[in-house]
Amino acid sequence: MFDLFFEGGRGSGAENRGSAKETAAAGRNVTVRIQIPFDLAVSGGETIIKVPRKTLCKTCSGNGAAPGSDMVNCASCGGSGTIQFAQGGFLIKKTCPDCSGKGQKASKKCVDCGGTGEAGETKQIKVKIPPGVSDGTKIRIKNEGSISSFANQRGDLYVIFKVGSSGLYTRKGNDLYYKINITVAAAMLGSEENIKTPQGGVVIKIPAGIQSGSLLKIKEKGVKDIKTGKPGNFYVEINVDIPKVTAGTEKKIIEDFARKRNLKY
Repeated sequence: MFDLFFEGGRGSGAENRGSAKETAAAGRNVTVRIQIPFDLAVSGGETIIKVPRKTLCKTCSGNGAAPGSDMVNCASCGGSGTIQFAQGGFLIKKTCPDCSGKGQKASKKCVDCGGTGEAGETKQIKVKIPPGVSDGTKIRIKNEGSISSFANQRGDLYVIFKVGSSGLYTRKGNDLYYKINITVAAAMLGSEENIKTPQGGVVIKIPAGIQSGSLLKIKEKGVKDIKTGKPGNFYVEINVDIPKVTAGTEKKIIEDFARKRNLKY
């Protein structure tokens, strides 16, 4: 399961405040930035990512103590997990830095983790990508962050996406733009063109007399809105390919046409 975010992560301020032991118990969030192909961002799908995070030390099972040693109350906080001091006329309470809010310390530290109870690991995690992600889209995967050795609880994993460019389309919001070249004859007389969209091929009619730079709209063939699922539109930009006219018969035909239509040249 994942949650979708468009800015920020977990809340801040009062909603995240708690006792020192509650703070120590909460696992730490991990943020990973990944780049995905344009097509995957449009259609959605899955990918596997490698996540560096903290897990419990296998040697001490997360308590930070060397095998056979005891856990004793922290001398700095007396086992409360907090320390207090006066500052500017106020009494300040904060997490004990010596025991990280646990209230206890190992009489002899685990040599493998240095008494933290934690060790590094790299975990492969499958990420489901919703259709329509764009640069900066952030999703949260619960309980896949770093672990807290205090209460064996994991934080969350945040994945931030960067979308690669497309060799075919330009994306503006949920709309896609696609350029095609047509001949002068097709522009003057009209034609039909087979257009490749992310959802498949679509045949569009080119109206007679169309000009370079014109946009033809194909409804709802763009990118799905990541919140509502409603697709954007697909726009075909027309470029009329003007051939170079050689001397002789071709030139005479064009000159005759220009005179009949009173066209300057």
